Amino acid sequence: MTNKCSRRCHHWNHAEDKMLRELVRQRGPHDWDLIAKNIEGRTGKSCRLRWFNHLDPELKKTPFSEEENERLLAAHDVYGSRWPKIAKQFPGRTDVAVKNQCNLLMAWMQRKDSKKKSFDEDSNLEEGASSSPEDELKDSGHKQVPFYDFLGVGE
Repeated sequence: MTNKCSRRCHHWNHAEDKMLRELVRQRGPHDWDLIAKNIEGRTGKSCRLRWFNHLDPELKKTPFSEEENERLLAAHDVYGSRWPKIAKQFPGRTDVAVKNQCNLLMAWMQRKDSKKKSFDEDSNLEEGASSSPEDELKDSGHKQVPFYDFLGVGE
């Protein structure tokens, strides 16, 4: 049994990228198996993915604009996680870039909402409820460590 990875599983280097660009310029972005035959150790699939996700000059590599972010979240509400379908609405953006940006936006919104919720809960504390850091420490079940003034600066 031969180890397929021994000759193929390595990062793309500058020379391979240059060769891929030239072959796509000559033949167009199709017939990937024929293109791969000219790049040792690469498959048609790896050449296609490298081209469409990294080397295609039509790719937009700039940060998403506010308008794109709004459109992205709206598209996610409609299509869910069907990234290729959503990516078609963003020419020059790959489905992977669209997915990563959407996940980033949703995580950011979730953190923002949880901070707001935490702030709202803190501001709505009933009178007499424990709100000092010491009381919160006692309520959390953590043991308080005594302060030792080893620098002699006082507490």
